[in-house]
Amino acid sequence: RGFPSGGTFTINGLPLLNNTFNAFQAGPGQHLIRYVTDSNNCVFSKDAFIEVEEIVASISNLNPSYCENDPEVRLIGKPYGGFFNGPGVLGDLFIPSFAGAGTYLIEYTGDSAGCSYTQFVPVTIFSNPTPSTLPILRIRRIPAVGSRAGIST
Repeated sequence: RGFPSGGTFTINGLPLLNNTFNAFQAGPGQHLIRYVTDSNNCVFSKDAFIEVEEIVASISNLNPSYCENDPEVRLIGKPYGGFFNGPGVLGDLFIPSFAGAGTYLIEYTGDSAGCSYTQFVPVTIFSNPTPSTLPILRIRRIPAVGSRAGIST
């Protein structure tokens, strides 16, 4: 609210809708807020600067791909205090075998100083390789002078 009442606010020279500042609409950076009022034919204005900081959420310690049988990974999210969500996620652990084969988005979301943040990171889980059947080896004796054993498949 401005005082004396009845004035108008602008942000960076543009009218402020309903005299309400919206940090998301303003975007990151420094913004000039100006209040102008006309009382008794005297124009009065007051300026203030507001700095909007961008919150950048990130997930670290998560590789782009895993095999189903790879060990669990402890996820690290910034800013601290958020929550992880997605297939194979249990608290702050990512467990590839729980997710199963496929490509998924792991989400990190939270709230810091009244501002929400969300980050998605893709991860691919590959099926465990299935060993193929080994050929049966036959060993036979080749009769000859100074005999030798031969191996065939």
